[in-house]
Amino acid sequence: MARRTQMWTAVSLLFACAAAPAAFAQDRSVVCESVDNARNSCPIRTDGHVRLVEQISQTPCVKHQNWDVEDRGIWVSDGCRGRFELVSREEGGRRGDEDRREGDADQGAPPPPPSADGASARLQAKCAHRVADYRRMSPDDAVPQGSRVISGGLFEVTIGTPQGPMICTVDNDGNVRGINEAR
Repeated sequence: MARRTQMWTAVSLLFACAAAPAAFAQDRSVVCESVDNARNSCPIRTDGHVRLVEQISQTPCVKHQNWDVEDRGIWVSDGCRGRFELVSREEGGRRGDEDRREGDADQGAPPPPPSADGASARLQAKCAHRVADYRRMSPDDAVPQGSRVISGGLFEVTIGTPQGPMICTVDNDGNVRGINEAR
């Protein structure tokens, strides 16, 4: 009888150890969705760098525009839907610390409203996504910095990148007409 109890204990311990990484992985990622363009908060650990790992929506998810880190998770808005994952500081290196400090300053803040004479957050996000593709970098590193009308229905959006600012020309329908380095 004692042998059978020992065997069940060993099997139980084996299953518990196998389940621990899965539980930790579940705690490290979350699917967060903006339904009907509404803001939504989703719980996820924020003791490292949170990144978008899979975009589910057709609307581009752009950090600081329609998603960001807040006290106990992330928020999404304006149609952003995606799977977000925590990258530990060790995995993310120095980048995780920088993003966390940056997020601490404006945690929970809504995305900036579009200016009266500039492109909407949706159009700015579209440009940021295209610039990230063009530069072959993470969408987190392409941040809209402002926009202005250049002619009827055309906008010029400035996108900040680690390599320097880029200018994206986009129309009202979200069609990107051109991408150039800012001068």
